Amino acid sequence: MAVDQSAHGSGYGSRILRGLEAEAARRGAQKIVLNARDNVTEFYRRHGYAVIGEAETLFGVIRHVRMVKSLL
Repeated sequence: MAVDQSAHGSGYGSRILRGLEAEAARRGAQKIVLNARDNVTEFYRRHGYAVIGEAETLFGVIRHVRMVKSLL
């Protein structure tokens, strides 16, 4: 998921994330694991996600971390 930088802080990302989490829970998921760019980890932390490790670096320059959130 990505929100255009001009829309950061507008609440779009939070609404999209809540919708995705609700659909995952509806389908029986117990947790969500995702890869997030390292510069947006605070956004996911505010939504209950925790960093659990490193993830791949895209194009050799876009660093990512792996994050998880329990839906239980």
